[in-house]
Amino acid sequence: MKRCSVLLLFLLLVVQTTTARTVPLYGFNKPNQLVVDGDQFFIADFPHVYIYSLEHFLMQKKFGREGKRAREFFGGVIFLNIQPDQIVALSGWKTIFYNRQGEFLKELRKDAVFPLGKNFIKVDPVREEKEKVNYWTINLNDAGLKKIKEIYRYPVFMQGKGPQAGAHVINLLRQFGLFKTALDKFVLMDYKDFILHVYDSKGNKLTAIKRKYEKLKITEHDKKKYSDFFKNSEIYKEFYEKNKHRFKFDTHFPAIKGFDFRGGLIYVYTYKEKGAGTELFVFNVKGKLLKKTFLPMKHKNLLDPGPCSFCDWKFYRLIEKDKAGKEWQLNIIDIK
Repeated sequence: MKRCSVLLLFLLLVVQTTTARTVPLYGFNKPNQLVVDGDQFFIADFPHVYIYSLEHFLMQKKFGREGKRAREFFGGVIFLNIQPDQIVALSGWKTIFYNRQGEFLKELRKDAVFPLGKNFIKVDPVREEKEKVNYWTINLNDAGLKKIKEIYRYPVFMQGKGPQAGAHVINLLRQFGLFKTALDKFVLMDYKDFILHVYDSKGNKLTAIKRKYEKLKITEHDKKKYSDFFKNSEIYKEFYEKNKHRFKFDTHFPAIKGFDFRGGLIYVYTYKEKGAGTELFVFNVKGKLLKKTFLPMKHKNLLDPGPCSFCDWKFYRLIEKDKAGKEWQLNIIDIK
């Protein structure tokens, strides 16, 4: 009898650690982003933004409409930056600010910016003629959007311009400009190696989280898999056909595939997989490794993880249950 009780307890523990909680949600079209923060979660589904209670999973507010006038979204997509007291929505090349209840505060009609303390992060293109290289520069701007300084720069994944563009290459899988702001911290990832740079709200580097990491080699099978993805994708196939002669793969995958920064923790995932799991590292902002594990992330496709979010040692993802898009599921997985 005692042995049966121990076995039953073991089976219960296995079920609890391997089963995700699932919550049904309804009414979305093609949501592109999910952000969990505090006691709320937010879903961007152009041209709408949804606010939900994380405790009861009930919608608190839905707002947004398509257009180019004030308080309207355009460009086909909305990117959310959630702050403790604000919802910041970027659409096209403008930024709209709301409070956490979804009430309008202000709008910047010509600038896409990311709050960082009292300052803003802004991304600008730069062409270095001597090097003949195009860059995205990550700049710190003051409250009046005057540039204070350049923090970092990435080479654009597609180099060249004008009639000479065909002579240049497109480096596939090269990440660029992937950064997150939260409160008074700014985290930016390297596009090749396992490095994350952490800055304060004045643009001063606090630390660089570096890890010796064996990157995966890009095999011929990988090249075919990614090429087929671009060739058959509704989004990328036209671009692929026009530029396939310029495609170039690096010898290795980047060390980091993506990351999230929430609640003082940095969740970093890579290209390495084990079974159904994706390799995940969790660091604090000082760079201390708190956890390394494999998490069943189930990406939307080869490039896009889909609408998902990390928060308080949990992974949240929004999954379309039926092809008609009538029902969606919010999966919640504990990081253990």
